[in-house]
Amino acid sequence: MVTYAETLPRRIERMSAFIGIGGPCIAKELSNRFPTLSVYSGRDREATERAVELMRTPYYRLAITDDVTGVEACAALKNFFAIGVSAMQTRYPDPTRPDGQSKNPTAGVFNQAMLEMASLCERIGGHRATAFDLAGLGDLHVTVGGGRNSRLGHGGWGTRFPK
Repeated sequence: MVTYAETLPRRIERMSAFIGIGGPCIAKELSNRFPTLSVYSGRDREATERAVELMRTPYYRLAITDDVTGVEACAALKNFFAIGVSAMQTRYPDPTRPDGQSKNPTAGVFNQAMLEMASLCERIGGHRATAFDLAGLGDLHVTVGGGRNSRLGHGGWGTRFPK
């Protein structure tokens, strides 16, 4: 298996390093200068540190990892898992809660999603631990909480299947 980070630098002549960015980051919150943590990943530590120094602000806080494959994997996988976790929120509605969503079933599916994300991340060459950090767990949490894919998961699933 060949990842984006492995193919892109070979195809762009003047690209000296590939730096992947992952983690929980809602653009509107970042533009409003709310505290945001993300992770920059690169095999060239010096180039990654330079990028972090250029981009870091008091409200945009950045971590570094060399697990480019893991960050890439989590960035993609979290979208699929967010759909499933969000679907669970509408599968068991709770009219007594302000948001109308039950929490216990969602937590169980969220946990399972994390275990599967870690396993898949490791299987394609990333570090299992990356899935349980900003690029995986953090990003899945934010995406379930209000990303585009969570809205897809809320698309009426709870009314289509009998309980």
